[in-house]
Amino acid sequence: MGQYNSVVITSAGFNMLTQAEAGNKKITLTQMKTSESAYSGGSFVAKQEVNINGINIVDNIYTFRAAFSNESIVADYEIKAVGMFARLENEEPILFCYSNASVADIMPRYNGVSPISIEYEFESGITQSDSINVTVNPQGLATIEYVENRLKDYVVVTIPIDNWVENTDTDNNKYYTREINVSGMTADYVGGTSKVDYVRPNPFNITANETALEMYQLILDIESMAGKIKVTASEIPTSAFQIYLYGVLTI
Repeated sequence: MGQYNSVVITSAGFNMLTQAEAGNKKITLTQMKTSESAYSGGSFVAKQEVNINGINIVDNIYTFRAAFSNESIVADYEIKAVGMFARLENEEPILFCYSNASVADIMPRYNGVSPISIEYEFESGITQSDSINVTVNPQGLATIEYVENRLKDYVVVTIPIDNWVENTDTDNNKYYTREINVSGMTADYVGGTSKVDYVRPNPFNITANETALEMYQLILDIESMAGKIKVTASEIPTSAFQIYLYGVLTI
């Protein structure tokens, strides 16, 4: 898991706040964007962009959330900066604030089966007053918190390295399957392939993170069965790792 520096409001962001307060204009927070380069001024070179769709307010401290999916990613990349964009009424969005990475997250390429998401939070001391009305674009990706709050529950399943069964397809290609008991799993469960995420074993151990990601990308399919799942992989994992199964009733 990456580590990111304190959020910095840009000079354009400060100017926007001043204009909003003086002119009774509304600030609309529009998007978060990732970059493969640390931001040091000028244009923010975006790799991915998503709408902001999560907000929490406690004692005038706003926490904004957005989740980036890897479904459109064809090659791994490092998230070296995350920026939040905003606009005044009838004006174009500008980079409002940003955070550079001290240890960058790695957004993995999509393996064609199980998408994952990385979620970011920005805190701001902007106050809600008559002169500044902060709003959030409601059209965005569902964050992990949103999913966890609205689905019944989730379980963590360890993908082991033993007892895999070797198979051969019609083209004589080898693949491997492993059935794993999961309490509460039903045969008609559909969350296995659409809402699976891997658990990094140690957020501050980059080598361990890369190993977990490498193992995760071996998964070709996850089939739900009564009381268990059936995992299909291109190779037998060389180390155990974990996945989330969202929406599974725990018993």
